[in-house]
Amino acid sequence: MDSSEAIPVREPDKLKFNLNTGCIIYTGILNNSGYGPHVRVYQHFVGLVPLGYELDHICRRRACINFNHLEVVTPLVNCHRGKGYKCTPEWWERVKILYASIY
Repeated sequence: MDSSEAIPVREPDKLKFNLNTGCIIYTGILNNSGYGPHVRVYQHFVGLVPLGYELDHICRRRACINFNHLEVVTPLVNCHRGKGYKCTPEWWERVKILYASIY
C-alpha cells in the first residue's frame, strides 16, 4: 500500500504528527477506552485484522493511528503487553467465548 495516500479519517485537521516518535495522534472524538480510528486506518493501508486477533499499539499511545505502530496480535499477547487493565476474569470469559466460536 502507498503510505502517501490520504489517511482515511473524517477530520484530517484532527491529526497531530510527532516527528520525534513517528506517532500520528488523532485528536478528534475517541471511544470510551481512548482509542481513535486506528482499525480503519490499518485496514485501509495494510489489510483486515484476522478474526480473533487485535491491533496492539507498539508505541503504547492509544490515540496513535500510524499503521506502522500497529501490530496484529492475539488478545493474550495484547493483554500481557499492556498494563493489565483488561485482564479481568470477565474479559477472559469473553475471549474464551470468542475463540470457541472461531475454532
